[in-house]
Amino acid sequence: MSPLVPRTIAGTWVARESLKEDGIDDPLAAPLGTVVAAGFACVAPMVRIAVNRAIDIPDSPLGLAKDYFSLRLSTGVTGIPMERVTETAKESFEELREQVKSVAESLGVNSRPQDEHKLASSSSV
Repeated sequence: MSPLVPRTIAGTWVARESLKEDGIDDPLAAPLGTVVAAGFACVAPMVRIAVNRAIDIPDSPLGLAKDYFSLRLSTGVTGIPMERVTETAKESFEELREQVKSVAESLGVNSRPQDEHKLASSSSV
């Protein structure tokens, strides 16, 4: 799947929800949010590549800066504090980790071999 798809879907949702929260029911909000998100998703990598070539900054820091700028811009528009974004990311990561752990255990996959060694040595005592 193209990285453009989730970004445009997110842009659609944010535009619709933020206007709905302000009490505005504009049928053009979702399509315009989609266009803005798609435009940003298309232009941002080109800008990053141009800056990379012009200033010779490695791609990774530029990608992080772009992501941070996107988060800052999004949180400013939606009124969500950056701290809440951090909390949500941590919560999502913990939920994902628990789901993966649960699936791994149900499949009999041991994610930590040293635990198996501890179990074997404690059961032989």
